[in-house]
Amino acid sequence: MRMLSTLLIAIALFASAIMPAGAVTTSDYSEQVAYTDASHAKITFVSLVSSTYVYVHYKVNNGQDLNYLMGQSGNTWTYDVGGLSAGDVITYWYTYQKGTTQYDTPQWGYSYTHTAQTGTVATPTFSPAGGTYSAAQTVTIASATSGATIYYTTNGATPTTSSSVYSGPITVSASLTLKAMAVKSGLTNSAVATAAYTIGTPSTGLAKFEPADGKTIIAIGQDKNEMDAYQALTDIPDQAGYMIYTSTMDAGGMTGPVDKGAGINDFAYWAANKTNSVAQLGIDMVDYDGNPVGQQEVDKVASGQRDTNLITIATAVKNAGKPVFVRIGYEADSPWNKYEAASYIKAFKHVHDIFRQQGVGNAAFVWSLVGYGNAGGPAPYYSPVPIESWYPGDDYVDWVSISWFGWQTSADETTAAQSRQDAVSFAANHHKPLMIAEATPRTYNNMLLTNSSTWNNYFQKIFDFIAANNVKMFCYINQNWGVQPIFSDPMWGDSRIQQSGAGYIYDKWKTEVTKSRYLNSSSGLYAAIGFNPTAPAAPVVTRPTYSLPGRVQAEQWSDAKSVYNTPLPGTGNNMALCWLSSNSTMSYKTNVTAAGSYRFKLRIANGSGTSTTATVKVDGTTVATISIPTTADWDTYADAVSAAVNLTSGAHTITFQPGGTFNFDWFEVNP
Repeated sequence: MRMLSTLLIAIALFASAIMPAGAVTTSDYSEQVAYTDASHAKITFVSLVSSTYVYVHYKVNNGQDLNYLMGQSGNTWTYDVGGLSAGDVITYWYTYQKGTTQYDTPQWGYSYTHTAQTGTVATPTFSPAGGTYSAAQTVTIASATSGATIYYTTNGATPTTSSSVYSGPITVSASLTLKAMAVKSGLTNSAVATAAYTIGTPSTGLAKFEPADGKTIIAIGQDKNEMDAYQALTDIPDQAGYMIYTSTMDAGGMTGPVDKGAGINDFAYWAANKTNSVAQLGIDMVDYDGNPVGQQEVDKVASGQRDTNLITIATAVKNAGKPVFVRIGYEADSPWNKYEAASYIKAFKHVHDIFRQQGVGNAAFVWSLVGYGNAGGPAPYYSPVPIESWYPGDDYVDWVSISWFGWQTSADETTAAQSRQDAVSFAANHHKPLMIAEATPRTYNNMLLTNSSTWNNYFQKIFDFIAANNVKMFCYINQNWGVQPIFSDPMWGDSRIQQSGAGYIYDKWKTEVTKSRYLNSSSGLYAAIGFNPTAPAAPVVTRPTYSLPGRVQAEQWSDAKSVYNTPLPGTGNNMALCWLSSNSTMSYKTNVTAAGSYRFKLRIANGSGTSTTATVKVDGTTVATISIPTTADWDTYADAVSAAVNLTSGAHTITFQPGGTFNFDWFEVNP
């Protein structure tokens, strides 16, 4: 056993006794060597412990010792040995990383022949292994037999070749049993592997203003007059929540009524007149004045240029003295907002800090997703990036929310359904309650003619989703969109349940929201959500400082620009920064424990085919330029190391400025 910092790529001697060849499986890995063709064999190592590197060491017929970093695809690592003849013997072993320690495997011998592979396919393995977990798990399945197809089931049934084909990680968000079988032409099918997963509720307590399991707050939006009209309905309970909107650009609607073409917003009216209720406040961070959408405004928020407006918003919330759910920069991942991820996170944190600095104790902070796909990253991909890219962190978020509209095509509806499940898994993994923050039956706009269809295809699906996923707050926009100038698109229609002729929808809605699950306005509402009007504001979150020498994960930046977080293939929740370019920066607050000469090591992947550089700055001064090599693809990582740099002891801000595009996993600073 050796520490990572002592890794030597060149291993001098094979020392221990050689074990017989064969597909070997341990709790950390499975491995094998298999015939490929008339002169090649493939060495395969499947990591079950999320290794960030695996080296293979081998020699043929007791010849020269050879040592190579294996190619990675997910948690499977491979290396092809060529130039083989019948009867050649490959002696081999591996070095792999587990946590912060590296391990060496035993040695094995493999006798190569010119005949095709025969025998039985290696039994599939699961990572993580079956067991009891407090949150949803992302499970990968692998077989050490190269080229094998894996079939699996999630209901405990024995898999066959008619079962689902494994093509990527499976999200296990509820207790179930996975079974898998591997198949390859010319070989006997593998044994069936079984892994039982129990997903329990962590004992972390309730989030701020979170009702008990099985309870859901009902809120109505979004125009003052329409919310009053809903409250006036005599046979439906008054809503518990009121939806209100404002903007970082002007704090409109916080101290008096404002109408920007979407109806009247008046936070002060709610605060003064709506007893036994909560507010759901959406803070807009998109500049629609003809300037670049989204990005310009979040930069202004993050840099403090909107602090006067933010203090106005925070003060109004504090003075209300009632529970307020604050959605900062709502629908963060939507393609139409065009938020750059790192800047959005900085802006969210800054708004959050302003509220806490102003002593606001009656606000719960909501991270808002669009619930329909998400925005694409910049060149070279332009493809959707994971929702994690916009996440400010558990210390800044109390709730996770999605929006739920009607979409025009079945393909759009399928995309939206998957996005909602992604949000469910994310909220569960981070122990956050889930809210439907905006809902309206867009495209189902004529409830007069399609009452039963609209109910079955929109409303019933929402209520079923609430029950199945323990959604804790449901905010419905009960609005005649057609009379609002900025919503002239006829697909928005009229979503008011009380509109003339929509009796079917009205009766169904009344039956649903009067069930014991739903929290409407009542004298017991605040007790049901644990609201304490005298609770002080939590302190401002302390930004971490990282001790050096040591390793810092790329996503742990204290300041950044033009970067996206994305999961690393086959490594669970580990993240990397991706789509870096010459416009990107990443800064880290650090403390160097002892002055000395150090080298910067970056773990990178560069599938562009073009090498580039990364500039290293310490407290704003350039101290090194690191050459960034090309790698096999965007998921194959390698090390890039700087020349020696002298660092003084104490606090330093370390900044990386990429010269071009590459993916960035972590950096180390070591002597």
